[in-house]
Amino acid sequence: MTFLSVGCQPDGGSSADSGASGEEHDHDHGDHDHGEHEDGDHEGGDHDHGDHGHDHDHGHGHDEPTTIAEAIEHTRELAATIKAGFEAKEPESVHGALHEIGNALGQLETMVKKAEMPEDAAAAANAAVEDLFSAFGDLDDTLHDRGEATFDSVSEKIDAAFATLEGK
Repeated sequence: MTFLSVGCQPDGGSSADSGASGEEHDHDHGDHDHGEHEDGDHEGGDHDHGDHGHDHDHGHGHDEPTTIAEAIEHTRELAATIKAGFEAKEPESVHGALHEIGNALGQLETMVKKAEMPEDAAAAANAAVEDLFSAFGDLDDTLHDRGEATFDSVSEKIDAAFATLEGK
């Protein structure tokens, strides 16, 4: 299993669906920011991260993932980039990657919702995606002077979420 996407939205903010290119979506997180989530905030499905008001050609220089495994792999690559920037004490250098990981997580979340899997696996996957939203949202908040997270302070949550998504 594999899922992902986080961060504030740049101008014309984006997040992708399950790979259906060209499909239009509306996006509104309303008054909520993923950095402010508490565990279990999304029970009952109060919103959809995959609903984003744009087509899917983001110009990110990569093909949109079409499977959960591809989405997880793409998210892991972005996470590694973000980790490197924070460890080099140059977090601003990975601000774009934080936005892109938000998009990737939204896409992953949509894929999980659409996937046929046992209820307990779907619940675990959704919780892992929310943990990733929270962790990377905390890092994004740091860049916007709304928090003081370091990669080290969120790395255990990130590692555990990836382990869940990858069935480890």
